[in-house]
Amino acid sequence: MESPYQTDVSLQPILDAPFAIQLHFLTVVPAFFLGAWQLFASRKGSPSHRLIGKIYLTLMSITAVAAFFIPSFSSFSVGGGPIRLGLIHLFIPLTINGVWQTRKALRTGNIAAA
Repeated sequence: MESPYQTDVSLQPILDAPFAIQLHFLTVVPAFFLGAWQLFASRKGSPSHRLIGKIYLTLMSITAVAAFFIPSFSSFSVGGGPIRLGLIHLFIPLTINGVWQTRKALRTGNIAAA
């Protein structure tokens, strides 16, 4: 007997999505895996850790900007025209602030804060 649930995995919904969603997906997926690598498997302070960290911060910055252009369809959202922001969009300033604070700490040599 066949399952009543769809079991196919397809990237077609992403390919058919608006550009902001595609960009968000293409940056957040590698950022997730790079972030996990940084936290659990890399040697802190190594050249590869530093390079992957820069790539991660860049990806997260792009992710946050792209998320701004993804409209919210929840009943609790604000905005006008094509911009509709919901509660999930609170992660945008949180992410931008985290990236900014990390870059600031690294520039000043405060590695413990980064």
